[in-house]
Amino acid sequence: MGKKILIVDDDIAVCVLVNAIVRKLGYQSAMATDGCEAIKILEKDRTISMVITDINMPLMNGFVLLEKIWQHFPHLKIIVMTSDISEKLSSLKNQVFGIVDKFDLFHSLAGIFESL
Repeated sequence: MGKKILIVDDDIAVCVLVNAIVRKLGYQSAMATDGCEAIKILEKDRTISMVITDINMPLMNGFVLLEKIWQHFPHLKIIVMTSDISEKLSSLKNQVFGIVDKFDLFHSLAGIFESL
């Protein structure tokens, strides 16, 4: 298996779906259901090289999670997945590895992973 990817989404069904896609593409994975849990996992597991995260989550939204990752784990690649491409999110496209549409996860993620 390849590199390890952390999947972050408050919707467990989305986590399970993305987990299946990531594993089918040959990567190891871990899952978190909110930003706080994601940070705890990143602090403990130094084998993670990428984070795929939702933006709209309770406790710690994706924008706050992005800031914390950039501050404490700047080596990590980040893919943002969302069903709402807002202007604020579009402004991040140069700061993240990719932005994917939740409605087309498999094709979006497969396209991004082909460039690795």
